[in-house]
Amino acid sequence: MEERREHPRYALVAPLPRGLEVRIEDLFLGLLGTSKPIMGYHITLVGPFVWQAEPREPYLERIAQVCAGWQPFSVRLNGLSAFRTANRNAVYIPAQEADDLAALQRELQALLVPAITLQHEFPQETYQPHVTLGLGLTDSELRRVMAGSQERELDERFIVDEIYLVEERPSAPWRCIRTFSLERPQPRLLTTIEAYER
Repeated sequence: MEERREHPRYALVAPLPRGLEVRIEDLFLGLLGTSKPIMGYHITLVGPFVWQAEPREPYLERIAQVCAGWQPFSVRLNGLSAFRTANRNAVYIPAQEADDLAALQRELQALLVPAITLQHEFPQETYQPHVTLGLGLTDSELRRVMAGSQERELDERFIVDEIYLVEERPSAPWRCIRTFSLERPQPRLLTTIEAYER
């Protein structure tokens, strides 16, 4: 039975580009036990959480400042793995070569800790960036998914250039309510003339 919630839940997520979502759908949606989130495939950085601090706007402004201080970066999705708990398994695609993503996650979570209550408390060093394909799988469903994925290979990169703040209100689906751009400009190489004039 699903738990009834009184307060909206939130999360900060890195959305996947639509072309990569289609590739994941083509490869994995046909496997029993996999699904696609209503808000699209994504990597969660912080959350789900409940806001405790009011007003929220100063925290939202600081999230925007943190994100604006980052250049867009690349993340690689490769393989298939699972978080295993007896008859409540989750199957996912691990994010690899994701040091920038993990650093941004640490920065955002440290910023928000005084203002939120996380739904699940995990030690910071256990953060494993991933794209969830299915939740609540029985052990036998998980075995079928893993066996069925043997001939399905995903090895793709994508650019993280924005972070979404998503919200789930009681009895409503998750939806994006704000975006934060990673927009620090890349260092520009000087032309020969510019370098000479300096």
